[in-house]
Amino acid sequence: GCSVVAVEREGEIIVDFSEDFVPQEGDRVHLCGSEDAIERYYEAFPGARAS
Repeated sequence: GCSVVAVEREGEIIVDFSEDFVPQEGDRVHLCGSEDAIERYYEAFPGARAS
């Protein structure tokens, strides 16, 4: 699988997520996982963009 290891929001790096954490538009999501798992992430979240 693929894991979200950090979210960058307005220059702040968030690594401790609560159960009610909600990503916001403009967040940069940092992923860890196999190439296939990360590809499936982008298929599941087509609005996300790799950078």
